[in-house]
Amino acid sequence: MKEILIVFDKNIFLMNFSKVSIILMVVAFCNVIPGMAQNFTQVSDVHRDAYLKKIQNTSGNIQTLECDFQQSQKIMALSSIVKSEGKMYYKKQDCLRWEYLKPDNYCFIVNHGKVVMKRDGKTSQNSEVKLFGKISKIILSGISGNNIVDTKNFTATYGISGELFRITLIPRNSGMRKVMNAIIMDFNMERNFIHAIEMVQSRGITRIEFKDKKINTPLTENKFN
Repeated sequence: MKEILIVFDKNIFLMNFSKVSIILMVVAFCNVIPGMAQNFTQVSDVHRDAYLKKIQNTSGNIQTLECDFQQSQKIMALSSIVKSEGKMYYKKQDCLRWEYLKPDNYCFIVNHGKVVMKRDGKTSQNSEVKLFGKISKIILSGISGNNIVDTKNFTATYGISGELFRITLIPRNSGMRKVMNAIIMDFNMERNFIHAIEMVQSRGITRIEFKDKKINTPLTENKFN
């Protein structure tokens, strides 16, 4: 199996793992990254459909969203967890600003399908931008509630733990598997809204938790330019 090196957020990951490897890696890291060490129980089709409907109804009323995010990256080759902080801005339809503030300051901007990275006042297109473009589609679906589960391109499983409803997506096509082995979305069932996203790659796991959400407050257009 051919392996491809991808660089994202200054960390190098080697892609293409089997489903068994993905499960073993998640188990190995679940006690390392906060928020992962939870047992999820599989839900029935009836409850799954009900939860998805509630999420879609809540998300459909969101015109804008501003929030903080905390990112924790655990790389298999390293003993420490790499932490980052930033802010996310979303505007319906498909406008996203993903801004890292600590330890580095740069941002990705998605505007109706066009993706760019800005750093030190300069705009660039590189492999990081291409990778974020793929990831941003998952983030946008989790926020907007549109096509949360793309059954054409992903195999999905569902579970609950406490107040969290979890959707685990495994890519069906080899192209996406070169980028990501699995994507996990946790939704708060009380608020019916996205709580966290985990991205599983062959050399590590990245978990992003969303904090201090401000919904439907005015956002200027220059946030997305």
